[in-house]
Amino acid sequence: MSMPVAALPPDAKAPSAVAADPAKSLDAGHGMAASFKSFVRWSAVVFLLRVGGTALTYVTYILLARWMGAAELGNYVFAFSACMVLSSLTTLGYPASAVRFVRQAAARDQRNEVAGFLRRGNQLSFLASIVAMLGGFLFLWWRQGWSLEWQAMDGALAWAFVGVPLFAILQLHSSYAQSISQFTAAFLPSNFLRQLVLLLIVVVWQLVWGGLSASLVMLFTVAMLPFLLVGQHIYIDRGLKPLRKGATPAYRTWFWTRTSLELQLLVLFTTYFQEMSLTIAGFFLPAEDMAVYSACFRTANLISFGLYAINAILSPQASQLIATGNSAGLQSLIARATQLRFWPSLIAVAVLVAGGSHILHIFGPDFARGHLTLIILGMSQLVIAAAGPVTQILTLSGHQTQSLLAFAIALVATLALNAALLPLFGMLGGAVASLLVTLIWNLWLHRIVVRHVGITPSVLSLRHCFPARKSAMPGSAS
Repeated sequence: MSMPVAALPPDAKAPSAVAADPAKSLDAGHGMAASFKSFVRWSAVVFLLRVGGTALTYVTYILLARWMGAAELGNYVFAFSACMVLSSLTTLGYPASAVRFVRQAAARDQRNEVAGFLRRGNQLSFLASIVAMLGGFLFLWWRQGWSLEWQAMDGALAWAFVGVPLFAILQLHSSYAQSISQFTAAFLPSNFLRQLVLLLIVVVWQLVWGGLSASLVMLFTVAMLPFLLVGQHIYIDRGLKPLRKGATPAYRTWFWTRTSLELQLLVLFTTYFQEMSLTIAGFFLPAEDMAVYSACFRTANLISFGLYAINAILSPQASQLIATGNSAGLQSLIARATQLRFWPSLIAVAVLVAGGSHILHIFGPDFARGHLTLIILGMSQLVIAAAGPVTQILTLSGHQTQSLLAFAIALVATLALNAALLPLFGMLGGAVASLLVTLIWNLWLHRIVVRHVGITPSVLSLRHCFPARKSAMPGSAS
């Protein structure tokens, strides 16, 4: 029994052996070209959504800086960053493993495992996020001396803890949508609509009532999430139903959770490194510097949005090639993706060097002092682009365990370097810490990919963009 079309990418074809017939080989070549065109098209769509969402966030932060001041913006940045880090941790890494497990189980017509993975991921994430929320309130209560005066509580952090379960669900369901190639449902709510709604609420509130604060903006951020989640659920449920129809959920909870937890470190460094760094910085920097540091991070991360868009479309196709042991096809796909990542990133860094101070000045005159910090953070993104999509390759090929030591050391280095450099050099020290940590884990993971997967993912792999023939991956059946 074959799986429905929803289980495959929009333009993907079922995997098959390369035929010896020249005509069939020609058809296979046309199929590869069509697949690459689809890859570029969907990368562009996701990129536009993320750039649009980033532009909306930029406008929102500029207005917040001017309407409620850098100090209140810094307090909001700290609360929001802590919320995102906690919500990511409470998903237990299931969003990172969803593309691998759901995609590959669907390709093998293992409907029971698809249904089981979806249900178990929802259950565990919900429980963990509720525990985190309650723990957060207990922390706030302890910090205010066990006082029952709720007015004395840090309002921004309180609403941030309320948002942890909601953001966890949003991350989890977005990954489910991505695993079945429903890219609109995966990225529209979290990367565009949320930012648009927040901007509209902030503008209307300021024009009608005024008096914006960090706690009020955090409340707005959290209050919109239930509406976005309902719409997202309705949309993706139609794509997931064919994969769960007639299935009795089968569970491999320990294996899924162990693998997902291994991926959690990857998620922190590849998706939430900005939020993790800002959360750490919040314990060392004054609120005004937090606002400037956040503006530098968000500007530099314009580069990462392009990388993220390419990676999002890359994962399903790479997963199929890995499942079929097509090493040459995988090398070609990764080489092309890396070229798409690196050269635009290099241009973007040059723009930051030439005009970064003018960009930061838009937030306010005091923000331009972060220009050097911005350049250093931009170099970190260039390192990631040049190394290639190493984390995606290790995740999809099941070699994420080999990267655990690299990320464990990178996490320790992040904490140690930030603790050492932030008090001495402020946000500039934090940027240097980020660059050093980024070099550590990217070089380490690149070496692991070359050794264990047998491909070269870096920008130096240009010659592999168009393979001559199919070859088997290391350890796969020939």
